[in-house]
Amino acid sequence: GSGSSTSGGFGGGGASGVNTSAGFGGGSYFGLLDGGGAGMGGAIFNDGGSVTILNSTLSGNNAQGGSGDSETVASGSGYGGAIFNLNGSLTIRYSTLSGNTVTYYQNIINTGSNAIGGAVYSLQLSNPGSPAADASSRATLTIDSSILYNSQQETLNSSGNTSAAAIDCVNLGASFNGSHNNIGATSATCTSSGSTLQPLLLPLANNGGPTQTMQLLGITDVNAGDTSNAPPLDQRGYLRDAAPDIGAFEVSPTQIKPPTVSGLQDATIIAG
Repeated sequence: GSGSSTSGGFGGGGASGVNTSAGFGGGSYFGLLDGGGAGMGGAIFNDGGSVTILNSTLSGNNAQGGSGDSETVASGSGYGGAIFNLNGSLTIRYSTLSGNTVTYYQNIINTGSNAIGGAVYSLQLSNPGSPAADASSRATLTIDSSILYNSQQETLNSSGNTSAAAIDCVNLGASFNGSHNNIGATSATCTSSGSTLQPLLLPLANNGGPTQTMQLLGITDVNAGDTSNAPPLDQRGYLRDAAPDIGAFEVSPTQIKPPTVSGLQDATIIAG
């Protein structure tokens, strides 16, 4: 916003005060008009911490940059439709990140603004201005036996909105380790062993278990997971095979029901 600070802060738009500038991903100010702030991490923003995603489906999330005061100033960028990792440790195993979106406004002045990393955006940055991220100063990204695909880039402007395929995974400066994945072919900074073919996933639905999942149909992802450390069950609680499928959904007919606990009685609360 307007003021006399010298920086918009991490992700902040440039303010229209004297000698102000935008933070990472933020849009620059112009004259007396403020730039838009960045939108980062539609579902999860990891600020210098340690996050593990296991047997999970992340879909329908959106990281949208701000538009700024008018079309004559730069908008904020949209990074990490599902997850943004800043100087933290991010591990994704046997999970499906599909159908997430990154969005930005295409203003008249739009220097440097964009929308990428529809599934994951991982960034290592010196002194971003957050105590946790400053203390960590190192980012790591590990993706194993997971699907990162079908992300969308939404561009908003006065003449009409457009949609196109987005880069699914962006890794800038962070160490990367990945294998047995299906990650969109344009994700050059997240290259790993596995397929880059379009996965055949059905929309989110009740396929058994306590949460919705995306049923896997494609043969390229069946029996393609890492056999050395696969979890015994998928997201639904269905058995994984000796040759596990990648992603959160295992093509398996066998559901393992949780044990039934009996013999419990109501507790008596005694004050004092």
